[in-house]
Amino acid sequence: MSQIPFVMAFMSRFHAIVVPVLIAFAQPLFAEEPPPPLQLTTQVQDGDKLNVGRQSPDLAFETIRGKSLSTSKLLEGKKGLVYVMTSTGCPLSKKYGSRIATIEKQYADRVPFVYVNTVQAETLDDMRRQIREYGFGGPYLPDRQRSVSDALGARTTTEVFVIDAARTVVYRGAVDDQYGIGAALSAPRRNFLRDAIEAVLAGARPRIEATFPPGCLLDAPKGGEHPDRDLTYYGRIARILAENCTSCHRPGGTAPFPLTTYPSLTGRVSMIDAVVSADIMPPWHGAKPAEGKESLFANDRSLSKRDRDDLLAWLRSSRPIGRSADAPVAPAIPNTWDIGRPDEVYTTLWLELPEEGPMQHARMIVPTNLKRDRWVSSYEFRYDMHEAIHHALIWVLPPGAVVPPIDRIPSDLELLGAYSPSDNVVRLDEGVARKLPAGSILLVDLYARPMGQELRTRLRIGVRFADAPPKREIRTLVVSSNELDISADDARATRRIEATLTGPVHLAALMPYLRSRGEAVTIDVEFPDGTMNRLLDAPAYDYRWQIRYVLKEPIDLPEGTRFIVTGTFDNGASNPNNQSPGESATSGVDANDEALMMVLEVLDDVGSE
Repeated sequence: MSQIPFVMAFMSRFHAIVVPVLIAFAQPLFAEEPPPPLQLTTQVQDGDKLNVGRQSPDLAFETIRGKSLSTSKLLEGKKGLVYVMTSTGCPLSKKYGSRIATIEKQYADRVPFVYVNTVQAETLDDMRRQIREYGFGGPYLPDRQRSVSDALGARTTTEVFVIDAARTVVYRGAVDDQYGIGAALSAPRRNFLRDAIEAVLAGARPRIEATFPPGCLLDAPKGGEHPDRDLTYYGRIARILAENCTSCHRPGGTAPFPLTTYPSLTGRVSMIDAVVSADIMPPWHGAKPAEGKESLFANDRSLSKRDRDDLLAWLRSSRPIGRSADAPVAPAIPNTWDIGRPDEVYTTLWLELPEEGPMQHARMIVPTNLKRDRWVSSYEFRYDMHEAIHHALIWVLPPGAVVPPIDRIPSDLELLGAYSPSDNVVRLDEGVARKLPAGSILLVDLYARPMGQELRTRLRIGVRFADAPPKREIRTLVVSSNELDISADDARATRRIEATLTGPVHLAALMPYLRSRGEAVTIDVEFPDGTMNRLLDAPAYDYRWQIRYVLKEPIDLPEGTRFIVTGTFDNGASNPNNQSPGESATSGVDANDEALMMVLEVLDDVGSE
């Protein structure tokens, strides 16, 4: 069978329709109550409750270069002073690094900047690299004892403090409102730091005196001893982290910092507590199974109640380390590829990213140069040079197929996989492989975000081939909507796509795909006899993580089974990821377009039609 009829015959198992459903829901622009400990986006706050307008102490400290300084000394002959909390590992500190350096260059002759790093797990070499990379000119303080940050009451690794010549705190909070945790505007709408400096220079008070600065939370003091003496780092916590976190949070991993040792936790405890408490980490969109029920998915990353309770209890205690003899066996950390040495590595062209701006999309063609059909047993996606890649979709274009229109998701092609920071490795079961036809081309939809400096990045695709044809082949069925139209300011819109199987399948895995406005998604099946079953309920969808849901056991679905995929979207102005507030959102491949797509991975016996 030729490649194009093969693909088209396979795709003909679906008959798809799109059903729009509209629900209106209003959300306030600002929170009416003080923000919780982990606030995902910038919020304007009451400065009086945060000591704005009061005199700060005359802080004395020693810089990374061994020079002794103080607030009063730095203020001599100056209009003001800016204290900048920072971190070498916090993603938001990285995004703001170049921007803060630019602001410093503009005002340093009148308002000096002081950089304060409180994260004990970050080394002096890390800090020196940060100074060079971003061009910080002011004094840099490794605040190991937290004397400066505690005196200021600093909350996160991105908070800035603007102090006037009389040591009065006139502003504290975020640099601007562009970046949040899992959120980003295409450009700042309000420039809090610049406005506060201009006010100081004019002898006035800034209009906005305080905001919450999204970033990595700074550690609170240790709590008391936990009554469970067995709850130690080596005895329990290291195992929880190894099973749930360190596949990404390890040296050379896709996460911004490692969590593989006790010292690597130091300075990050409050942030770990916050993201675990909020169920942001480990990343997993699926709803937790009902009490007494097991998850359908083999790769379910959600923490069990016991693991979650023990981890949070330890983080809030004196954090006893325990006996090193009780340490778990350290997992092997590969030097390069998690799948082992690839048989082939396919690499996209470089994507040049500007210093600032919205997320970028590029569609790239990567030839495989295969002379014969090959069977892929495992594959891995890795960024090269910089972690700016947000996510990517990798399609297989067989010989003779037509390159799809640039403005459409190519749902008539096989999807090899999706890259995101926590989902970049696929190891297929023994006896299962994916066919990569001779002469095929990889079509890569790459989405990358500017990181505050001009840079370039690219995606590498490593594959390992099976030695012999498998017993079972895994292939994909894709259905997506090309008719989305979400009206402006609709903060609670739902859209639905339906697809009916025109032949039986053995379902092995599934993946929903929405973009920046996507907030929730469900996938239901209706069997020919009318009974319904919910395969996936993801009430807190986050497009940073393109999760492939792998079933513990394949599900046999008969001909006539109907899939119903329902996505919930927020196109309102309060959505921090909405790049075009006030405009309607339509389907497409551009980074600012929206999407509603479902990918099913099904198993066929090799040689079957």
